[in-house]
Amino acid sequence: MTGELETSPFKIQANAFRDILAVQGLEVRASLIANGDHISTVRDLAVSGTPLAAALHAFVANDASEKPQ
Repeated sequence: MTGELETSPFKIQANAFRDILAVQGLEVRASLIANGDHISTVRDLAVSGTPLAAALHAFVANDASEKPQ
């Protein structure tokens, strides 16, 4: 998740990290958070009712249903 308001260097770094994870065979998806930056997006992870909090909840709920390997 990258905030729409991030600087170009921040977005480049985020995309490079995404590519590194993908090369390792990990499932990766990029999303752009409207009117967000690296401070507001982290805050919104903990604010009930925000799209980011809902995405975090769905991620944790899905992971909790999987058996450890």
